Amino acid sequence: MPTRRPRDAEMARVGVVDEHALSRTGICALLGRQPHLRLAGVGSTSADAVRMADLRVDLLVIDIDLRDISGLELLERVRDRAPDMRIVVVSALDETLYAERCVRLGASAFVAKRGDADRLVDAIGAALRGEVFLSGDVMQRLATRLSAGAPPDPLAALTQRELEVLQLMARGRSTREMAEQLHLSPKTIETHRAKARRKLGARSSFDLLRMAIELTAGR
Repeated sequence: MPTRRPRDAEMARVGVVDEHALSRTGICALLGRQPHLRLAGVGSTSADAVRMADLRVDLLVIDIDLRDISGLELLERVRDRAPDMRIVVVSALDETLYAERCVRLGASAFVAKRGDADRLVDAIGAALRGEVFLSGDVMQRLATRLSAGAPPDPLAALTQRELEVLQLMARGRSTREMAEQLHLSPKTIETHRAKARRKLGARSSFDLLRMAIELTAGR
């Protein structure tokens, strides 16, 4: 895809979507200190993200951990509506599990919320130049996976919720504890677990637990 330049190379229009007010305010304050960026919109929901995609902002800074929709599904939605818009994901979700998935869905960068502010500024700059911005570890793993003969990621077929359930299983959480943490019903948790089991080819619940521990270890 050719590198897209903002309409005004000196002032890129940026939208911010994050459901956490404190984080949203901090990001907006950071953007306000950058002379080459102009805040074009602020929101907290998936509908706000879609609205900014329709406004054709040059870049969208978004936390994909939203309650009203799967963040990965949202990335697909905004990418379909604005294929030239750059997307920088800022999230507290596990970078080693989600960064590659976000890039595959069209994001230009993934920045962990625990990182410093300069890292977000660097990610935005890279995205506007048409580059991909990830941590060194994630870039190395991505390069290895894309090399000839590299085995596919067994977790790639899982949805965001299925992946979250797998992570919590590996940490020893019960169905009730997972339901409370993810704000879902126990029945929904069981459904996600059953789908993950089928996709991973686990023969039993114990086999799924073993795979959950092995596949999420160190990620």
